[in-house]
Amino acid sequence: MKRWWLKYSRSLKYVIAIVVFGVYFVFLSEYNLVTRLKLGNQISRMESEKEAFQSTIARERQLQQALQTDNETLETFAREQFFMKKENEDVFIVK
Repeated sequence: MKRWWLKYSRSLKYVIAIVVFGVYFVFLSEYNLVTRLKLGNQISRMESEKEAFQSTIARERQLQQALQTDNETLETFAREQFFMKKENEDVFIVK
């Protein structure tokens, strides 16, 4: 046992120091491993939401362009969304 201690005592303090710093940075520091994993999940979730919002914005811009250029599309949209009607028509709403 004494031989082993004499042989590895110098390097053992470096191993202990590395382990202590490793534990600190993985579990105890401000940006530890758990926090980094949570932030990574949050970033990926927000990026997917961003893509969904961008596709919604693209659809809405296409609809806006169609409504501004085509009167027939505008009339169809107004009838469907706002239940508008002509003077001599009756509108029945079925749910």
